[in-house]
Amino acid sequence: MRLPFLRTKSAAPVAGPRIPSWATPLVDEGGSYAGQVQAAFLANPVAARAIRMVTESAGGAPVVSAPGDHPALALLHSCGFGASGPGLLETVAGHMLLHGNAYMDVAVGADGLPAALFALRPERVNIEVDGEGWPAAHVYRAGGAVRRYPVGANGGLLHIRSFHPTDDHHGAGASAGWRRAGVMLSLDDGASYEPVGLLPAPVAMGRAVSILPAAVPAGWDRFGQVEVEVLADSMWLESCSESAVLAGGNLALIGDEIFQFATAEALGNRRFRLSGLLRGRRGTELAVATHVVDERFVLLDQGAMLAVPLALERQGQSVLLRPTGVGDAAAVPVAATLDGAGIRPLLPVHLSWRRQAGQLHLSWIAQSRAGFGWPDLADVPIGESRLAFRAVLRDPAGIVAEAELNGPSWILADRAGPLWLDVAQVGTTMGPVATLLISSTGV
Repeated sequence: MRLPFLRTKSAAPVAGPRIPSWATPLVDEGGSYAGQVQAAFLANPVAARAIRMVTESAGGAPVVSAPGDHPALALLHSCGFGASGPGLLETVAGHMLLHGNAYMDVAVGADGLPAALFALRPERVNIEVDGEGWPAAHVYRAGGAVRRYPVGANGGLLHIRSFHPTDDHHGAGASAGWRRAGVMLSLDDGASYEPVGLLPAPVAMGRAVSILPAAVPAGWDRFGQVEVEVLADSMWLESCSESAVLAGGNLALIGDEIFQFATAEALGNRRFRLSGLLRGRRGTELAVATHVVDERFVLLDQGAMLAVPLALERQGQSVLLRPTGVGDAAAVPVAATLDGAGIRPLLPVHLSWRRQAGQLHLSWIAQSRAGFGWPDLADVPIGESRLAFRAVLRDPAGIVAEAELNGPSWILADRAGPLWLDVAQVGTTMGPVATLLISSTGV
């Protein structure tokens, strides 16, 4: 089970029937980092001039080494904001003053030594921690692109931070930032809780303000679109190319359907119009026609999820989860039912039939849970412990034949129609049933 959460604190309930009342963004009343910078720096001539005096002084200060001609000085001989050179020092100083953190991408040359430094926007960087709370990696997100910098790797990321008396990994600055969220799990209806890990990063979430129309999940939905409203200004949805979508980008949950979007059009007031859709992803084809206004919307980011391993015998039971951290003491727990969706085989697709020499030939294609990709001219692993199906043939009076099969086909004696084929893949559990109408005539 993978659970995306937003960093939480005690707050008034948020509108929307399926968004937890404690799921509010961890920002000061001033809003997001971008909003605070706009108000305190860009729209404040006095503060802007004061900060520029400091950053320009830092960028123009001479840099010397003892002994002289240290190789590191070569990184400062070029110019340009963001890249190595005086502009880098000015940018880093500005990030330190406004955010409290500065991050630099270290480009390594053929000799294995740093060849250039590039400043990264600090609000786009999150710190992943291991099970003991130590930094494991820095994750940089820009649009649909995600880059992970493991701590201690050759090259990678440099992090400079100001002093923060209550945070182990981030500097104190204008942005409240992401401070990680612990998750507590109860298996006994709230009588006791145990920690199950830390969420490394926030995700964008909110609600649907329009109804996503039903669509065929076998290809691109070029006409469908939906408007969503996120919970905070700091949450931003960005467009990406169709190639990036096919590679797994912009994966989201709306209601009970997992889908992907290529275009995110900002409408203002934290609202976005999503279009260029791939529907019914990850085995949620049966949910494409179940949408309503005000249902949940969550951007699914693998790097921001926490895997909670639970025993198979708990399938069908309910558990309670709640965040733990500063300001979370009064958080209302969220109930989750373990319905086995993560281990359930997917819906068979491309069901077909033909009559030949007094026999009825039935076939279908199994979907794979191993990667969920659409590779060309290649078979993918089935993602199950075995390849097995449960098939039933019905007529208007009831069941006329049924079978357990070890392959995606079934041949049996022909009979008058109309007939219906029901087929489901069998793995650890039985998957959803796909149905095919077989007419009384034809081949």
